[in-house]
Order: sequence, then C-alpha cells, then structure tokens
Amino acid sequence: GIRYYREAAEQGHGQAQCNLGIMYQHGQGVPVDYQEALRLYRRGAKQGGIRYYREAAEQGHGQAQCNLGIMYQHGQGVPVDYQEALRLYRRGAKQG
Repeated sequence: GIRYYREAAEQGHGQAQCNLGIMYQHGQGVPVDYQEALRLYRRGAKQGGIRYYREAAEQGHGQAQCNLGIMYQHGQGVPVDYQEALRLYRRGAKQG
C-alpha cells in the first residue's frame, strides 16, 4: 500500500507523488497533513504527475476528475481555476 507510494515518490515518480498527496489530504492510510499534501502535489506536478490525472479524467475516470477538480480548486500543481474545478466535479459526479 502506502509504502510503495512513498518509495516511488522518493524516487521522483510524479504520479506516486500526486497519489500520496491525495492520501495526505484526505487521511487515507496516513494522518491528514495538508502541508505534506501540498508539498507532494507540487513535486508531482514538476515531475508530470498532473498529466496522468488529466489523461484519466479525459477518459471518463470519475475519481481522477474529482481529484483534478480538487487540484484546480486549491491550486495544487496547477493555477487556481474555480470554473475548471466545478466542471471537473460535475463530470466526476456523473461518473459516480
């Protein structure tokens, strides 16, 4: 589980950094830590991790759409864009 995400994130894997950031933001398997989540989102964005969420969101993956919406809402690795966040939340909600 989380051990593998940590190892991959430490090795510079952008997608793992973004996934681990989400885990810290929501307290999934780790204590909630917004500062750590933000640090990981930024590192992941620099490594191209946001690309994976965009690709999955474009393919209709609801969780990716919601996660990307969170990133746009809070400016995590992307500029703050409330309209884009809302659009992604709505698309994600339609997917269930």
